[in-house]
Amino acid sequence: MKRLAKFLGIIFLLFSSPVIAQRKISVNSPDGNIKFSFSLVNKTMKYSVAYKSKAIINNSTLGLQFANDNFEKNLKAGKPSFRDTTEDYELITGKTKQVHTHFKEVKIPLEEIASPFRKINFVARIFNDGLAFRYEFPEQNNFSSFTLLEENTSFNI
Repeated sequence: MKRLAKFLGIIFLLFSSPVIAQRKISVNSPDGNIKFSFSLVNKTMKYSVAYKSKAIINNSTLGLQFANDNFEKNLKAGKPSFRDTTEDYELITGKTKQVHTHFKEVKIPLEEIASPFRKINFVARIFNDGLAFRYEFPEQNNFSSFTLLEENTSFNI
C-alpha cells in the first residue's frame, strides 16, 4: 500500500507540474468585455487577449532583447498583484483637457532561473476600450545598466 501511495504521489508530481507552470493569470476590463491572460509556457512568456469571449490575440510571445542576451526564456513568475483604480490627469493638447479613466492592472514579477538571474516586472493595464503593457526594472545588484535592442512582442491575431 505504501508503494502504491508513493507511486501515485510521483505520478501526481510529474503530471501536475506542467499545469502549474502554465497557469494563466487573467484580468478583465472594468466592464468585463476585454480579458487579458498571461502565462509561462515552457518557461516562456505568452499572452492572449479576448473581446466578449472571442479571441483577438492568441498565444503570442513576449520578450526583450538586450545587447548581450535575451530576457524571454527560463523564467519563473512570482505572485501577481492586482489593482482596480481610477486615474485623473490633464492633457496638454487634444479634444478634452481633463481625463478620468478607470482601469484594472496586474503586476507580475518575473525572474530568470539561470544566470544572470535578472528580475523584471511585467505590468498590464486593461481599460474598457483597450489595454497596454510595460516592463519595469526593479533595482538589483546584477542588473544595474543595460542596452535594450528590441522588444520581441508578437501578435498572433
